[in-house]
Amino acid sequence: MTHTLMLLALATDLFGPGARPLSRQQLLERPDGTGNVIEYAFFPSRSGTGFTTIRTYTTRREAGQVRRQLLLERDVQVPPENLRVARLPYVFGLGQNPPTPNRIAFVSGTNELSVRPFNPTTYAVGRAVLAPANLQAWALRPNSDEAWTLHSGAANQASITNLRTETAAGQVLLRLANNALPVGIQFTRDGRRAWILVRQPESNSDRGLVVTVDCENRVVLSTVSLGVHLPTSAALSADESRLLILGTVPGSTVPGSTLPQEPSLLAFSTLANTFVSLAAGTTQLPQSVPAQLFLHPDGARAYWLNTATSNIEEFNLGSRQVARRIAVPRNSIQLAMDLSATGEIALVRDASGTLSYLLELGFGTVLDATQIPQGPGFLLPRF
Repeated sequence: MTHTLMLLALATDLFGPGARPLSRQQLLERPDGTGNVIEYAFFPSRSGTGFTTIRTYTTRREAGQVRRQLLLERDVQVPPENLRVARLPYVFGLGQNPPTPNRIAFVSGTNELSVRPFNPTTYAVGRAVLAPANLQAWALRPNSDEAWTLHSGAANQASITNLRTETAAGQVLLRLANNALPVGIQFTRDGRRAWILVRQPESNSDRGLVVTVDCENRVVLSTVSLGVHLPTSAALSADESRLLILGTVPGSTVPGSTLPQEPSLLAFSTLANTFVSLAAGTTQLPQSVPAQLFLHPDGARAYWLNTATSNIEEFNLGSRQVARRIAVPRNSIQLAMDLSATGEIALVRDASGTLSYLLELGFGTVLDATQIPQGPGFLLPRF
């Protein structure tokens, strides 16, 4: 997979024989009809313990229909227990992050968790590097060879693993309360700065924190309280000026509420270290707060999966309302979703592990539904 990434080929609609035209927002295709997106699926191997199966797919347009095309299936020696997968590049938008090689790494294990690098071209898995206890979240740092894992309790740090040398490479002490739970980390495109999202559910006044970190000097620059907002997930805007944060607030802070907790959406300014409320309450947001939040590269829309209604919801950041609901055609709890780098295709994994959907967000239509065993999955640009 060494072809040049075609992220800017948006000029014309593509037509299938005897079918309606495929939208230019649908897929960025190659001349052979295959897509410029690659899907990774990970699940426990049937060949034995201690192995994980990896499948990769792309898409193919034939007779006006878009279907998945299996590229490769291989077993790798990675324990499937507690498997988490991190990858680069992130969704930053067209023309805003130069094409760089896809990077993937694993965290898995039973009693102890380890970080392992993975080469998406050769499918080689690197040596396991033991992570500290109480790992809560992690991500790959752009423009580096590092994986950052976030730990709670006595560890209370961001631990750094060098994926090239396959060794521990330092830490950043977060100096949080022992009951604080880091739930996510967002990096700038150049990897120089990061924002760590922290939950403090036992606090009444500082239920959430945003910790800003200088990644090059390995120091905390600031810690800002989110007040009564208890964060769940976050996404960084393409211009890196805002961190959107989903979570909950006490129902008593939302006019007319009769619930103990209400959903909430904040915009945190990464420049001023201040935040404003964008929405609160079930009239604007799902009562069951989504575990994942995605921003469209155009900066005007946010997406999440409403597991209660099996809908992908499109939130207009200008009007501060859900502008559109895209039905996922299965009446069951959805496991997770992902968004392609161009914001045109959504991947939704079914919680029962039976079906995995590719949806075109522009028309809100299902492109393909394929049986894939339960496990992590995501979309990356196809090189």
